[in-house]
Amino acid sequence: MALSRELRQYAQNRSHLEGEVDLAAQLKRAKTDRLPYLTPEYLSDIPGFARRFFRTLFSWFPSGSVLVLNNCQEVANPTFHQILLEAANETPEGLSIVAVSCSQPAADLARLKANGQLAELQWEDLKLTADECEEILHRKRISDRERVVEIHRAVDGWAGALMLLTAYFREAIESRAVSISGKEAVFDYFAGQIFDRAPQAEREVLMKTALLPHVTPDAAVALSGVASAPKVLDQLYRHQYFTDRRTEPQVSYRYHDLFREFLINRAESEFDASALSALRLKAGELLMASGEAEHAIELLCRSGQASEAQVAIIDRAPSLLGQGRWKALLESIKLLPEAQVSASASLQYWRGMAYIAADPIAARKDLEASLQLFEQAHDAMGQLRAIVGIIAAHFVQDSSIANYARWIDLMATLFACEERVEVSVRKTPYVRTDLNGYAIPHDCITARSGCWPP
Repeated sequence: MALSRELRQYAQNRSHLEGEVDLAAQLKRAKTDRLPYLTPEYLSDIPGFARRFFRTLFSWFPSGSVLVLNNCQEVANPTFHQILLEAANETPEGLSIVAVSCSQPAADLARLKANGQLAELQWEDLKLTADECEEILHRKRISDRERVVEIHRAVDGWAGALMLLTAYFREAIESRAVSISGKEAVFDYFAGQIFDRAPQAEREVLMKTALLPHVTPDAAVALSGVASAPKVLDQLYRHQYFTDRRTEPQVSYRYHDLFREFLINRAESEFDASALSALRLKAGELLMASGEAEHAIELLCRSGQASEAQVAIIDRAPSLLGQGRWKALLESIKLLPEAQVSASASLQYWRGMAYIAADPIAARKDLEASLQLFEQAHDAMGQLRAIVGIIAAHFVQDSSIANYARWIDLMATLFACEERVEVSVRKTPYVRTDLNGYAIPHDCITARSGCWPP
């Protein structure tokens, strides 16, 4: 659809410049010469034949005409690129050729590009914009803003996926998620156009590498066990089969979100449970090794390695909270069984800290539970962190000083000090604890204990 939009705009501009023409009538009047046939005697000089063919063909075309060649990627014969080169060289002033292909231009056409005779429309030029996607969905009577944003993000500008998806949507459907049932038509398209045409070995490479959000050549080999896996990914990219390639900070490939979901869906149906679990574990380990714990945690959980996932969550929790990504932290913790979370002082502590701004009551519940577990483990610093979190949750909720006294007294018992120093305060001070990054009113501390742990 996006390509049709570009072609329509191009044709309208040409029509405006050249005036409207009746192409069929002009061709009927102009066809005084027959097009040459590719008989055996011409096979030894295909470029020469192509020049004569297109010279005759273009003589029939009125000025402003456009010759459109669709699905050029289907022609695997290199001779086709030579023919296309000769066609471009024979194109007279006022005529144009549009070659539609999912593949990159062949090296044979590099001279045309260098001479300014070849212009490319890349995927970024053709993909639907958010406004265009919204307009199409409104025509389909899908007007909910959140739904529109979700669908646009899912199709990533691909007009075909948008039309296939919306064929299954009705305004009465209340579900916010783009369900698998609504994607069946898209999945069937992937199966027919790409997956079912590939050899079995390549299918397995695709299914295995889809477990990673993006795939480097080394990771593709490690996960699939196939030395030629990078070549498979590169062919997909070069044919523009829903695969993108990035070169920074290193070469990596990324499947279109819907294509990746299709491949994962196929992997779940074709691999047995133990094989799939082993693949997820391997993918999670690769991600952890590359410093991508966020994506690794889900794979570790789904492979039955909840203990490893717990370590990763606890390790990255401070940085997530420091970045304000408390929702991401909560989502990671939700992947673990609740019994495992309830038995861990650290997990309950970090869940409580993540809840402080959004739900201070739930935060206090988790933090108080973590305090008990830290106390049972005789972990004084853990208890201190939990107490500071509890005070911060009280402060966010009601800031009543009376709620702090109990916890301040408890801190005093944890860190007894023999020397007490009187402090004269001229301003309204706050004492900051770098353990949590929260400020606590100074008078809540000095009034109760007279000292503060170093």
